[in-house]
This record gives sequence, C-alpha cells and structure tokens, in this order.
Amino acid sequence: MRRLLLVGAAVLVLAGVAGAAVWLWAGAGGAHGAGWYTRAMYPLKYDDAIRASSRHNDLDPALVAAVIYAE
Repeated sequence: MRRLLLVGAAVLVLAGVAGAAVWLWAGAGGAHGAGWYTRAMYPLKYDDAIRASSRHNDLDPALVAAVIYAE
C-alpha cells in the first residue's frame, strides 16, 4: 500500500512539472498574446468581430471573449 502511495505521489509531481514546462514552453501569454497551446485549447471564434466591437466600445478584447465563452 505504501509503495502505491509513493508511486501515485511521484506521478502527480511529474505531471505537475510537465504541466508547468508545457505552460512555460508554450508561452503563457501575458502582454505578448496567447501561446500556441492556449490558442489550441481555447480557439477564438469571430475574432475580427470581437476586436472591432471591443475597439468601438473601448473594451479589452479578452474580456469580451471571456464573456462570450461564459455565456
């Protein structure tokens, strides 16, 4: 039983390290825009309309996209 717990803990640690490495390697986004991994996981549909509407209403395009995804 103890061995199973140790193996499970090791797998969780390795998965966390691998996830962090992918996040860093893919580019976390920030001021430079989303990395390829983020764009693949959360594709932005109607990006031209979102950007145009955001500019017209003086809103952040990310906020508008987040509201659309939430709805």
